[in-house]
Amino acid sequence: MGGTGKSPGAALPDWFRRRPLAYAYIAIAAAAMGRSTGWLPALSWEAVAIGLLGVALALRRRPYPCVVALLAGLAAFGAGAIALDLPPNDVARLHGRLESLVGTVVDEPRRVGERAWRFTLRCTRATVGGRWVRATGQIRATVASPPRFGERVLVRGVIERPRPATNPGAADPEFLLRRQGITARLRPGSVRWEPLGAGEVPWLAAAGHRVRRAVQEHFRATLPSRAAYLATCLIVGEPDDPGFDAESLREDFRRAGVVHVLVVSGQQVMLLLLLLFFAGRISLRLRPLLAGVAALVVTISAAASGWDSSVSRAAAMGVLIAGAFAGYRRPDVENSLGFAGLTMFGAQPYSVLDVGLQLSLAASWAAARLVPALARGLSELRWQPPAPLAWTRARPLRAIGLGFVAGFAFHLCLSPLLGHYFQRVAPIAVVANLVVVPAATCLFAAGIGHLALGGLPLVGEATALLCRTFANQVAGAAHGFAAIPGGNLAVFPLPSWAVVAVLVGLGVGAWCLWHRRPIGWVAIAIVAIGLFVGERLPAPPPAAPTAIFFDVGQGDAALVRLPSGANVLVDGGGRSGIDVGRRILLPALRALRIPRLDVVIATHPHFDHIGGLRAVVEEMPIGLFVDSGQIAPSLTQRALLAAIRRRGIRFHVARAGEELRLPGGTLRVLAPPHPHLTDTRSDLNNNSVVVVLEAGEGGRLLLAGDAEAEAEAVMLARGRVLPAAVLKVGHHGSEGGTTAAWLAVVRPRVAVISCGAENPFGHPAAETLRRLAAVGARIFRTDRHGAITVTLRPREVVVSTYLAGEAPP
Repeated sequence: MGGTGKSPGAALPDWFRRRPLAYAYIAIAAAAMGRSTGWLPALSWEAVAIGLLGVALALRRRPYPCVVALLAGLAAFGAGAIALDLPPNDVARLHGRLESLVGTVVDEPRRVGERAWRFTLRCTRATVGGRWVRATGQIRATVASPPRFGERVLVRGVIERPRPATNPGAADPEFLLRRQGITARLRPGSVRWEPLGAGEVPWLAAAGHRVRRAVQEHFRATLPSRAAYLATCLIVGEPDDPGFDAESLREDFRRAGVVHVLVVSGQQVMLLLLLLFFAGRISLRLRPLLAGVAALVVTISAAASGWDSSVSRAAAMGVLIAGAFAGYRRPDVENSLGFAGLTMFGAQPYSVLDVGLQLSLAASWAAARLVPALARGLSELRWQPPAPLAWTRARPLRAIGLGFVAGFAFHLCLSPLLGHYFQRVAPIAVVANLVVVPAATCLFAAGIGHLALGGLPLVGEATALLCRTFANQVAGAAHGFAAIPGGNLAVFPLPSWAVVAVLVGLGVGAWCLWHRRPIGWVAIAIVAIGLFVGERLPAPPPAAPTAIFFDVGQGDAALVRLPSGANVLVDGGGRSGIDVGRRILLPALRALRIPRLDVVIATHPHFDHIGGLRAVVEEMPIGLFVDSGQIAPSLTQRALLAAIRRRGIRFHVARAGEELRLPGGTLRVLAPPHPHLTDTRSDLNNNSVVVVLEAGEGGRLLLAGDAEAEAEAVMLARGRVLPAAVLKVGHHGSEGGTTAAWLAVVRPRVAVISCGAENPFGHPAAETLRRLAAVGARIFRTDRHGAITVTLRPREVVVSTYLAGEAPP
């Protein structure tokens, strides 16, 4: 179908000439994602891109080879943009150093804790060896008292580049920051700052900030806290300080599948465009003027939202649509989406990895293509309801039916992405959006009216009443849908290739239905069934007993998997300040496709061992919960025990000498003794549950909890300790345990130490490492290697790590 003219444009295939921006962005985004996931090797992609674009130019008279070379060149360009190293003066090159920085605060400081505020600093100067030099790049800082937006400040702290992901199912922290244009952060707790006066901020960012502050202050002064919060979210995004504990409200929206209402999105931008374009239909002469106003308004809206990815995408599309509107032309949906994606890629290459942008592009395509295709496909079926159901043909009910079709289309298109990134889907969202989105649209309109007319005596009171009414409806509906059982489900994430396959299948189905080809229903059905099965299919059991030691910072968490399919979780604690269960353990278990836990063992009630278990108990099917029987003055333990009782999980207190029999293996309990040890260095530590896994011919796995020298001596005296191929070192490798006498009996071939990077306790102790090396153990550490997987094969112990780390001898 290629053209026959002699110009390069005529030589391109017709399908490419119609939507060049869409195909260009797909090529760039696919290669960038492939490079970020490691599918594409590290090469000089810029040189490859130049070479392929040169080939495309040479083949400009041959349609298909030219397009293939052109798209391959663009793909190489996308891969190269992700793989680019930091600029020479970037502040991230000062990693690990305590330095002073001068720069401007470029976003509104946001509250992230009771006494913590986070902001982004655009650096201009830095100290290197006591001397000031030019610096570039943006850095994130967390402080107790925040500076102001646009303020020039002097900051001193330890500069850190974010660690890569260290666990299965974890998002890469570096990519999370890089796609926001941030290359480093200042270590929390090390930051000091002082003001230097006003800094330089681009006028558009300053205008957006003034709009954002004005909207927040107006709503806070005239509306109740919940109504002000919801109205602010819809118009300029989530406020920096909600003024009340909004977490339960946000959780309702998440569980109902309507959390998109709490973020300013493309929907609001398009509503603004519709208002302006409606005026343009009344007066054709005003079209160019209104188009220019529309482009300015949506750009300022994006700046006011802090350049949120969804709003930026909508703003880019809005500018393109405004241009087409002014020129009396109809824009192409795919080209508009491609233009938006390319615009954001040009501003920030890492934007292609942004989850919000991917969801926004998918939702826009679903609204523009999939919903009309499904509606046309249903109309082609020409199904007539029987006489008793003739009332269903009424126009209002048909509109509701179309709403269900739209909800199903959005759910089908967004579910693979939501499952891939967040490991949850909300089937109830198909219905919830029919109620919440119209109410939120009314709240948006009432909020705009209140901003414009709120100063008038009677009109301001009326618009405030409307805002309160619609806000209560939105919050009440979200709360009601969130309470429906089964409305929000945990799923196993699909691999990236499966997500792409689902979206391609939906595109094929939509194309077929739009062109009146019934086979499109077959494609849609295959996608829906495949998606349902793929998000719920558990992983096959391992061929040999396997233990995975997760990197939870300064804490312990290990998953033991047996060839019979049995799964045992030993501990689930870790770093303070985050919910280890929801942020690390549950994503890892779902990424590994673990459907249930036969046994969960809490070795003792310290936070670094049980801090994340409550979330696991609330979310996972559990057969038996094993505890040491110790009670600590801990709110964490009380909440955990209450969750166990609420779920009706069997509870058992371990005693030395017991055996827990599992399909395909046995857990022998070595400690705690009965009665418990007292007057030791740490009674809670020394009465930890210590278990040995015996399964197959691969040797034993000994998990020592936080047992120290006193507990080790008791176990040795009672003759229950036997050699073990793998030892999870007790108490994070502290100097108080892992004695020479203990190691002389255990004689591990592999020793695993679970500890946090640069922890304040000095774990693991140098003496402990020397004792382990003296018995010939290969030492692996979660602070250096990330998650560690140990497989007990009949004649060898195979170890793989999530990070390269330092290879043990």
